[in-house]
Amino acid sequence: MPTPPVDDETLSPDNPLDPETAMLQQLMKVLMDLRKQGRTVTIRICPECKSPALRNSETYYDIGGAMGITPPKYRCPRCGYWSRIIIEATNEDIDEALLDDLISTDQTAAQKLLKEAQDKIDKEELS
Repeated sequence: MPTPPVDDETLSPDNPLDPETAMLQQLMKVLMDLRKQGRTVTIRICPECKSPALRNSETYYDIGGAMGITPPKYRCPRCGYWSRIIIEATNEDIDEALLDDLISTDQTAAQKLLKEAQDKIDKEELS
């Protein structure tokens, strides 16, 4: 499947982005335009090729996902990517408190990992 066209404005000499980044910028613009019209949507995007053409995998290949035991698997017809891990772009409202909590939890976990790594390095240097 060919890559969707990119506006000349998006790939100008002043803004030399790769086609995948430009395509994502166009997607965000479309989502914002839909939001202004009062329509909310969520689009699934392939993490490999950034195509918004992901499809749910057939039940035969993903019985756990079809039964709701595991998240569904998605397949990209463009690059063949097949997994449960995808990117979702949405123009729905985000709960700011939840987002702040997630960011602070991630930062706390990262700081803890860094401290543990530094302690391990310090112990190795003393040996």
